[in-house]
Amino acid sequence: MVKKLKLAAVSIGRVATSGINTAKAADLKLGVLCPLSGGLGIRQNQGRHYSNAAYKPASITYIQRDKTMKKSFRQSLLIGASVFMLMTGFTTARADQLDTIKADGALKCGVTPNNVPFSFVEDPKTRQLVGYDVDVCSAIAAEMGVKPEFVFVTSATRISDLQQGRTDIALSALTNTAVRASLIDFTQNYLHAGVRVVVSATSPIKSFADLAGKRISGTDGANLEIKLPKVIDKPELKAYPSPANAFLALDQGKVDAMAGDDTTLLGLIGPTGGKYVLLDQFVTKDQLGLGVRKGEPRVLAAVNKALTNLESSGKAGVIFEKWFGQGSKLKMKRSFTIAPYQPS
Repeated sequence: MVKKLKLAAVSIGRVATSGINTAKAADLKLGVLCPLSGGLGIRQNQGRHYSNAAYKPASITYIQRDKTMKKSFRQSLLIGASVFMLMTGFTTARADQLDTIKADGALKCGVTPNNVPFSFVEDPKTRQLVGYDVDVCSAIAAEMGVKPEFVFVTSATRISDLQQGRTDIALSALTNTAVRASLIDFTQNYLHAGVRVVVSATSPIKSFADLAGKRISGTDGANLEIKLPKVIDKPELKAYPSPANAFLALDQGKVDAMAGDDTTLLGLIGPTGGKYVLLDQFVTKDQLGLGVRKGEPRVLAAVNKALTNLESSGKAGVIFEKWFGQGSKLKMKRSFTIAPYQPS
């Protein structure tokens, strides 16, 4: 008895999901053939699910002459499917994150709210988000031919939000460290900063020696619990969700000092009219980069290319001067250029 069977040749339809882990590709370079409704589909464990739901399958007729030849038939089925895909130019080229960004027409940038001068609302009437990170993200998006989209994160969630796909790149004054580099990929440095300590101008605290055993506020996720004990004897760290919260604790007298990136601290104390001062000593001197999800080399290359173009065109310097330079409240001098990370 001759039995006819149809094999569905499935075109790939991308469904943009970020949390799906599917079957891992085995020996076939074209992918894994998996039974799906309506025929055969192809799945890859790249965080995206490829489905045949929106496509009409073509058909191939196979003939089974003997029911006892099940094993041989299964082998022929797989071989036939592979041959069909090769003959018709069928490929399983993975639609990665860059494809998603281009298709959506938007680059999702993770930024922290109320983080002067990186990302904050300057005018309550317009409620427009402004800042160094906002301008950098907008410039990178323009270089990539898409629009910027800002997603609020915290210092503690900026990496996990990136890993889970809520954001495409992480900004928020992200220092390049070995621990973080094991979790995400870093772009070239887009800023240099140092961790410093701010105190009240009337405080008797003049150096790190005076901070022994004192209460110091900072942001959760900034690794201050590791950095501070290296230069201050037994500090009592109080971690807050954002720099604004940590500074409020200092202003309310709940702590004796606040630690953070000098760029952030200068932005916080600038409007206070000399009420607060920075100690001269540095906790660390750091290189800041943008975070990119691991396993997305095309996104990393695209962002790095955009940063290089911003530097060579002079736009990067203009953005720095606007928020940190002599024309700003911070009066800082740009002593760096956008360049690859240099281990200290």
